[in-house]
Amino acid sequence: MIYEYNSIQKINSLIDEYKNEKSETIDYKKYLDRIEKVYDTTLNPISNKIELLYRLHLLPKTKNEYFKEIIMEGVNQYEKG
Repeated sequence: MIYEYNSIQKINSLIDEYKNEKSETIDYKKYLDRIEKVYDTTLNPISNKIELLYRLHLLPKTKNEYFKEIIMEGVNQYEKG
């Protein structure tokens, strides 16, 4: 339980950092990798990047859209190379 709480705190901080990003070209892969790393170092590692979308229910509603945006755009950047 404490691992999950710490993960959510880290993800919230990362989303705040993303919201304040001033760059015109956001490196979504960087954010996606960081989110993935947070979950991979907890008791609940993920098997693929899309699985991260199922972790939305743990975030405050105000962060959900940003979280989805990072995941989807990051996956798209990975597919493009």
